[in-house]
Amino acid sequence: MEKFSFRKGFEQLKQKDVPAVKAKIMAACGVNTRHGWRTRLNGIVEPKLSEAKAIEKIFADNGITEIWDTDENESDTN
Repeated sequence: MEKFSFRKGFEQLKQKDVPAVKAKIMAACGVNTRHGWRTRLNGIVEPKLSEAKAIEKIFADNGITEIWDTDENESDTN
């Protein structure tokens, strides 16, 4: 799982809200392709601060506050 994924929040949405939330996030991030959407959803592309705040607000408007996937087992051992 990538560090900047918001899949955790997306999976908490009610099915009826998915299309609208997806459209809002895509607009906030300037994404207009399925590939672009997947790279954002899965955290492959790091969002700008303004995009991250917009994503958080969109989820908060839908009652979801825990949106970012975190890997607590991830450590820097280099």
